[in-house]
Amino acid sequence: MAGSLIGGVADTREVLDLCAEHGIRPEIQVIAIADINDAFDRLKHNDVRFRHVIDMETLKAESQASGPDRMYVEAPTRGDVVNRKPA
Repeated sequence: MAGSLIGGVADTREVLDLCAEHGIRPEIQVIAIADINDAFDRLKHNDVRFRHVIDMETLKAESQASGPDRMYVEAPTRGDVVNRKPA
């Protein structure tokens, strides 16, 4: 047997409708991609009360400004564990 800890599509829709009806919104802070390391440090030190959201326009601007010699790393496959330290 299998199940979901968060409910199904109908439950999710009901929660979203309730939030929309009552103006419930997440607390977020929009950050530039250049500030991602600071955001991770704050998360590591439990100094975050909201969700960080990366302004994707800053990612596009940075990749255009960095030129063609910039090194790109292929994204991991969904479900892969990355940066895990050996046991």
